[in-house]
Amino acid sequence: MSSSVKLFLGPESGTKEERIKKEYSNLQKQYDNNVDFKKYYSFEAFENEMYMELNNPSLFSSHTLIVLYAVDQLNIAGVSTLLDYVKNPSNSSTLILESELFSLKSPCAKIASSIAKENTISFYPLSENELIHYVNTFFKSNNLTITREAVNLLLELVDNNTLELKIICNQLAFFFNVSKDHNSNIDELDIQKYVHHSKNENSFSLLEMILNSRLKEALEISHVLLERDPTFVYTLTGGILWGFRRLLSVLENLNEGESNYQAMQNASVFGVKKGIYRKDDITSYNNAIRNYSIKNTRNIISLLIDSDVKIRTNTGELLKLEIEQLLYNIIVKKGAKTLKFETPSLKNKL
Repeated sequence: MSSSVKLFLGPESGTKEERIKKEYSNLQKQYDNNVDFKKYYSFEAFENEMYMELNNPSLFSSHTLIVLYAVDQLNIAGVSTLLDYVKNPSNSSTLILESELFSLKSPCAKIASSIAKENTISFYPLSENELIHYVNTFFKSNNLTITREAVNLLLELVDNNTLELKIICNQLAFFFNVSKDHNSNIDELDIQKYVHHSKNENSFSLLEMILNSRLKEALEISHVLLERDPTFVYTLTGGILWGFRRLLSVLENLNEGESNYQAMQNASVFGVKKGIYRKDDITSYNNAIRNYSIKNTRNIISLLIDSDVKIRTNTGELLKLEIEQLLYNIIVKKGAKTLKFETPSLKNKL
């Protein structure tokens, strides 16, 4: 059995992701910082591209590390193809198979039995004491303190998973470190106010911030979604694009002489009526009418189409940078493709 195929099992995503980073770091040392790193998801049409990457040594790197997430969701055909590779893996690649389950069920059970036991690692949820230590250590490293009662409430509200916990703690730390109105001590009221907000962010709340030209909030939400859901990159541009096509329809209706009410009611996307009726949506689109012209909106639609491939294919800090650049060029530059960031994160500038 080859050591170039590994199986990472269990629901503790935070520790699992840290181990994947460690595997990448070790390979970087082994191959003189010349390792390509790719991620794939079993519920996407990934096979042709992934196996091509695995079996064909790159002209630009000495080795390739690939992570296939949610391997337990493969169908019978996908399992068969993967088993063929596991039995005869490439020397130029390392493949990590990931699942939130502790035990793969049929038809995927054969995959687990085909991988050496020393290359199968289970990631168990942390104990309560370990989670408390994690939270206290995190905030101490960010020059913040948190009361014991706040820690207990935080652990009640957040899933027993250090990845989810890290996302929420990062949001709290960011808020407290940039706000002049708060001291450095986090209490129960802060947890009640801000954790619920962070846990309920979604693609619609991101679009709302963009329509309202609120860059800082859009960046915060994009970071939450990116860390919480790896598949977010596959829907990011599509969701924003849908919103701006809807906005373009409203703007064109207004330009043709319709009242604001009629323009909202008659909004459409690709000829399908998508009227705007909800009070909050009406407010957001009214703000968008003031923030974006027809020309701006068309430029933004073009920008989103051009950015889709980059967003889907990048990973890590480069992916975050691409998303930040996209949001900046939509909200601030109104669709102009002008900004190239030189700093690690735009959020640090705000």
